[in-house]
Parts: sequence; C-alpha cells; structure tokens
Amino acid sequence: MATDRFIRLLPLVGLLAAGMVHAADMASPPNSLVVDEIGNIGIGTANPTQTGLHINAEDFPGLRMEDTNTSNNWTLVHNGGGASLIHQYNGVGKSRLGATGNLTIEGFLSENSDRSAKERITRLDVGAVLDKVLAMPITEWSYKKDAAVRHIGPMAQDFHAAFGVGATDTKIATLDTSGVALAAIQGLNERLQKKNSEIAQLQQELAELRAMVQTLTAKGQMVSLR
Repeated sequence: MATDRFIRLLPLVGLLAAGMVHAADMASPPNSLVVDEIGNIGIGTANPTQTGLHINAEDFPGLRMEDTNTSNNWTLVHNGGGASLIHQYNGVGKSRLGATGNLTIEGFLSENSDRSAKERITRLDVGAVLDKVLAMPITEWSYKKDAAVRHIGPMAQDFHAAFGVGATDTKIATLDTSGVALAAIQGLNERLQKKNSEIAQLQQELAELRAMVQTLTAKGQMVSLR
C-alpha cells in the first residue's frame, strides 16, 4: 500500500519543481486541483485568478460548498440550473439567493441612507413628483423566468424616463421607489391642504352670506342672490 501511494505521488515531483502542484490522484480530470507558484488554488482551472481560491464549475457537473454547523450554516450549490446560496440558523431558513436571482430573507433589508455618505443633495418639487407618478403606467405582470408569480409595479424604462435616477433604465432600486412614494405622499398632502384651505374660505364666505340674509330678512327687506 505504501509503495502504491508513493508511485501515485511521483508525478508531484516535477510539478513541485515547476512551482505548480496538481491533484495526486492520477484518475482525476485535468486541473481538478492546482496550486500555482504563489499559492493560489484552482479547482477546475489551471490558471487561478489572484483571489486565493478560484473554482471553475463549468467543467464539473456540479459544485457544493457548505458549512455544516448545526446551529448556523450555509450552503452554496451550483448545478446545471444555476447557483444558489442558502443560509440557515437553528434549522430555519434565514436567506436564500435562488438560481433565477430571487432573493428571500427572513429579516429586513437595510440600504445605506446615511446623510454623511451623500452629496449633491437637492430639494424636490413634490407636486411635480406626484404628477409624474399619476402619469406613469402601473401594471400587473410576471417575470418570464417565474411566470406563475404576479407582481405590480412600473416598468424600469418608464420609471427612469420620469425621474432619471438609478444606474440603468432596466432596473429600479427599492430606495428610489420608496423615495418617490414618500415624495408623492407629500405632494398629495400639499394639494389636500390647499383644497382644505379653499373649502374653509368658501365655508366662511357662505356663513357671512347667510348672516347677511338673516339680517336683511329680519329687517323685512327683499333679498336677491345672484
């Protein structure tokens, strides 16, 4: 047994001299395990990038990495259908990044909105924001890759054309949709306050007219309101 193991390790001698080590098992596919001259490890690739560990799953039927801690564990799985990343805590799924790109989390999503991290801060015309929201088509639809699930919202192209925010016109940041919704609420509140003020003014004028009518009627004078 020791002799067989020694024979299997003989190919490593030349590789070590060249500064590169391949998998010792001669039955393994080419580039199953590579360590380059500066210590980068490649799995499935002979040229690992400068990241310490480079795994190329293209030449493999599947890839699985996991932490099997019983209370707090994660699993990264890659197969023909794509890759998914799953995190569990005490046997309960806390987050999942599916192969189609859907992200599910048990907790809440926090996006950086720190004032000290921002620049070029300008005030909004919330009334104009409200007008744009009212003019924007809001539809119900499904993603082509997930046709069974329905969603409601604007198209990214329409949102970008209306507000000009975000890095692309094919995606919408949730921070932007929240900001637009809050601005539109403020714009609606401004209009309601204006209408309430106008109604209060009309009610005051009506009360004054009624008082005038009652006074004239009490004096026996004919009143004509036009």
